[in-house]
Amino acid sequence: MTNFFISLSTLAAASLAGSSAYAQPLEAASIQKTEATEDAARAEVARDVVLLYFPEENREETLRNMLDPVFDTIIGSFMQNGDLQEALTQNPKMRKVFDDFIASEREETMRIMNQNFPTLMDAMAGAYARNMTTEELVDLRAYLQTESGQSFINVSMNIFSDPGVQAAQQSIMAQSLEKMPAKTEKLIADLRAALEES
Repeated sequence: MTNFFISLSTLAAASLAGSSAYAQPLEAASIQKTEATEDAARAEVARDVVLLYFPEENREETLRNMLDPVFDTIIGSFMQNGDLQEALTQNPKMRKVFDDFIASEREETMRIMNQNFPTLMDAMAGAYARNMTTEELVDLRAYLQTESGQSFINVSMNIFSDPGVQAAQQSIMAQSLEKMPAKTEKLIADLRAALEES
């Protein structure tokens, strides 16, 4: 009889251990489900934030406003080269070739941006979701929907069109490019030397 109770106790203990083992994965699964729900909610709010920056109805205009200052800065940097500026000024055919090239590159870049921008928006939303809490994103979304928030977006999207910002960019780029020809020549010479030694 004693052996029976011992066996019964052992069976009960085993059953409890088994139920505990099953409970742990269920608890973990519940936590994972909750986290997945929170992640989905945060991702949705992050997507809302990105859409507030780039509403579909004027997205192409916004992209062009972002792209044009970049090309203007590049052109301005080119024009700081006195020889090129003089050649383009004195030779209308060269000027047309240059202008056609810039126009073609501008439109090609715009086409590529339009084609790939949904992917970029998803990446931006993912970055917001990874680096901000749901509460922070909700606060940000609420702010961007206000009049001040919309004004901030408009200014931000056009900040690189500001003459002062463009002048600063051109100055930085000019300083960066100033020594590039000499650096390029040195790089080529070093590469040739390395090739000869190998």
